[in-house]
Amino acid sequence: MTDALAADTLRLELRLTRRIDREDAAQEAWLAHLTGRNPARAVNTFAQRERRHRRRQRAVGGRAEVLGAKEISHAR
Repeated sequence: MTDALAADTLRLELRLTRRIDREDAAQEAWLAHLTGRNPARAVNTFAQRERRHRRRQRAVGGRAEVLGAKEISHAR
């Protein structure tokens, strides 16, 4: 893969990342670059992880509303 193609791929992945996550995604890309991994893949993995996290948070919040609970705490 050429440097220009890698840069274009990274730019696309960053553009597809949510605006509020772009700074963190750029940091993930830089860390991946420093460790010799593919920065575009690291950004994609980060974005997927954030989407899963947000889906889980909505599911927990929605369940609390359905159950009529104000807050669900699993910590003991």
